[in-house]
Amino acid sequence: MPQIARLPCAASILLVAACQGAEPGKPTPPVMTLTEVQFRAYRDADLSMRGQAAEVVYLRQTSEVRARDAVVVLPQPGAGELRIAAPTVEGDLSARTYRASGGIVATRGGDEARTASARWSAADGLVRGDEPVELRGPSYRLAGPSVTLDPATGDLDVRGGVRVVVTPSAGAGR
Repeated sequence: MPQIARLPCAASILLVAACQGAEPGKPTPPVMTLTEVQFRAYRDADLSMRGQAAEVVYLRQTSEVRARDAVVVLPQPGAGELRIAAPTVEGDLSARTYRASGGIVATRGGDEARTASARWSAADGLVRGDEPVELRGPSYRLAGPSVTLDPATGDLDVRGGVRVVVTPSAGAGR
């Protein structure tokens, strides 16, 4: 997801800072591993996201990055926070493309979306998942074969034939 994808970007800022702190004349290792990474990203003075990862591995020679147990939280004024979690995020910092896998869960309020994997590219800024997705809320379940998420708005678009189950809320039908 784009915001999940931004986790490696934010972590890479930490990695670059750590690389610059190496002793002059000493080679820096081709692989850097950080554990218990926490970050905050700002757009001007406004917090645009915060998150954490249990581990981030950066491969300096290829600009590849891998994060484990990543969680990104996007504040969305008026709509509640959007929280995205994935067991694995892999990406290419120079290409600005990322793939999250292992079971992605996005939640906002009482709504939850789940899919096996998704990818993000800076080219359009959208998260795209080509595997089945299931959305659940207090009074509905929705399933479909693919999904597109706009992290800027939190809007989710399920495509390719959707199945919806609506359950009556408590007290309905009186």
